[in-house]
Amino acid sequence: MPIISEVDIAIIERLICIHFPVTFTDLEPGEKPTLYKRQRDNDLKDKLRADLPGVFNWLVQGSVKWYASQDLKKNAPKKVKDFGRSYLEEQDKMKMFINECCEVKASNRVSTIDLLDAFMEWSGDHCTSKWLVPEMKKKGFEKKGLRLNGIQTKCFDGISLST
Repeated sequence: MPIISEVDIAIIERLICIHFPVTFTDLEPGEKPTLYKRQRDNDLKDKLRADLPGVFNWLVQGSVKWYASQDLKKNAPKKVKDFGRSYLEEQDKMKMFINECCEVKASNRVSTIDLLDAFMEWSGDHCTSKWLVPEMKKKGFEKKGLRLNGIQTKCFDGISLST
């Protein structure tokens, strides 16, 4: 699967992820197939070519039925929805950072600089506050001029770094 650098509403609304968990490979002599690892059928290409019209009709009929449903995401199978949801959650670095490294509580505050430094150390990415501020806004945290440890500074209200 591709790495998504920014998970936003446009990606969430458009992306449908279909998981293909089975690997077809040449099994070692005596090795038994498993749920996710099966013996490769080296004649599959010839078998499919022999029934090409039937395979093509099956594909077209399925596509027409799915596209006719108007809302492809809503009518996708549950496994497709579940895989897509978990994949997008894995791609949302800021959400993962908040879950792993922060404490969300109304009385908490963290300076923009401290949060940015912690995120860069955690992710290995180089970022700027120009990137951080809109990302935090998407997560419900506004940058404000507030007092932090008795000093007026730019910080995010309602979140702090975990200790």
